[in-house]
Amino acid sequence: HTIPWEEVWRRPPIRRKHDPPDIFRGCESPLRSAEGYRILWYHSSNQQTRQSRIERAVAELQFLQHRVGARRLKEPEQVEEAAARILRTMEAERWVEVRVEIGEEVSFRQAGPGRPGRKTAYRRVSRPKPKLVWKVREETVAYDAKIDGLFPLITDLAKTPLRQVLVWYKYQPRLEKRFEQLKTVLRVRPVCLKKVERVEAYCLLYYIALVVEALIERQIRQAMKRKRIRMLPLYPEKRLCRAPTAERVLELFGNIRRHRLLKQKKEVRRFRDDLSRLQRKVLRLLGVRTAAYDFNAREN
Repeated sequence: HTIPWEEVWRRPPIRRKHDPPDIFRGCESPLRSAEGYRILWYHSSNQQTRQSRIERAVAELQFLQHRVGARRLKEPEQVEEAAARILRTMEAERWVEVRVEIGEEVSFRQAGPGRPGRKTAYRRVSRPKPKLVWKVREETVAYDAKIDGLFPLITDLAKTPLRQVLVWYKYQPRLEKRFEQLKTVLRVRPVCLKKVERVEAYCLLYYIALVVEALIERQIRQAMKRKRIRMLPLYPEKRLCRAPTAERVLELFGNIRRHRLLKQKKEVRRFRDDLSRLQRKVLRLLGVRTAAYDFNAREN
């Protein structure tokens, strides 16, 4: 029967500015899952990058063919392993078929000693040489093209519209990014604690730190958007940063030092390093008063 598709979301292009928008159509299946949940079907206009994967894989195989016979590519098993590695890397194993045939490499060598001349005799020398052969599985490509951009979502939300479910699903990678920051930036590691309450407290502290990082990033990015600031030189060598992270912001203030001037073990003066123009600019974007960094004032 004809599927009652309806446009649920028209999203601006993510990668390239001049690309067409991503158009998502959706419909709800009249059947439920085995657990009794809703099944929502979606179709995206942004097709898979299958053709580009095939083209990259073929280009790599052509380059490999020119290298057959070189070091570590003399045996058929070595050539097969190298070709399989290319298909795995390009994720094109399903659409490209590769095999290795034994060909013949012919060369001519001088039959006898001495310098070659007009009457020098040559002998024909042949030796087996692996030959790489590949082809694109057109039937598989045509079969996969029928379901390009089609995917289902199963949800227990009984009355949530199709668009809202899709928006929440597309937001999931950002949540995964926060979990990644727990392991990389905050470096959460297993701990040897006997009580569950202590483990919960341990995780709570890291959760608070993660929330603070998220708030810092949201504050500075929204301020940059309001003030029409495209990029800030936060990377090493003053390279520009379009979307500042909390890690970069905190690293910017990592070199602020406090100095104590002593004379005969008695403190004469206490002062700190002055802020740079970039540091003051970031503080203004974050809504932090620079008066807290009045380093020329004497501290009591």
